[in-house]
Amino acid sequence: MAGLAQHHTCITDDPISADLIHAYMEKNGMPRSKLTMIVETSDFALPKLPADQKFDFAFIDGGHGYPIPALDWHYIDLHLKIGGRVGFDNTEIPAVHDHCTFLQRNETYRLVDSLRFPAWGNYGASFWVKLKDQSRGDLSQKDWQRRVTRHDFVDSMKTTIGRLAEKKFGKWPCS
Repeated sequence: MAGLAQHHTCITDDPISADLIHAYMEKNGMPRSKLTMIVETSDFALPKLPADQKFDFAFIDGGHGYPIPALDWHYIDLHLKIGGRVGFDNTEIPAVHDHCTFLQRNETYRLVDSLRFPAWGNYGASFWVKLKDQSRGDLSQKDWQRRVTRHDFVDSMKTTIGRLAEKKFGKWPCS
């Protein structure tokens, strides 16, 4: 990535990988100034990025347990330009898959490409283009406006009451 980009920022919690990348760059005549290497976990490093730092592309391949993929996206999204792209590695893992499902439902990103390799344990990656910035306020998120249905009596009653209220008072903005 550093060889292709004007400047590349890499966040890794593996100092050996960082050393290997620097050695590779030196061996191949790439200036170290093309790379900012942050050796720290993403949940600590990403919130510290300068507010004015903007990215055209990000690839999220950090911790795969909940909530790390969503946290990584949250902080990357604050820095990703409109029209910028973000990739998610290991979309076969539930926390990553669930976040990609959120992106699809929320409609602030559009899926550009999805890769699947069943021979590798159903390994997957997906790539998204950012369509717009969005407030983190719950009412602005389209995904928030849906109801989780558990198909029990209480849910049925809420749906029935909601429909009756809509007939009498008009549509509730978040249903």
